Amino acid sequence: MLSPQQKSSLKMFLQSPQWQTIQFLADEYIKRVNARSILQDSEWETLKQTCLKEGEVQGIRNFIQELFINVQ
Repeated sequence: MLSPQQKSSLKMFLQSPQWQTIQFLADEYIKRVNARSILQDSEWETLKQTCLKEGEVQGIRNFIQELFINVQ
């Protein structure tokens, strides 16, 4: 659990121009991940790669969402 001071600092950061840079980088990373080929030598490996790729993107999105939840 964040302290009130940490929440205040996080809120200020999420409203700053610096956060926009972080958000831009996260969006660009997600685009690169989504652009990766998932085709593998077998259906199982392709399915596994698909799940890993989707999990990677969802993990980034969940982390960003958690930042905003913690300032409320």
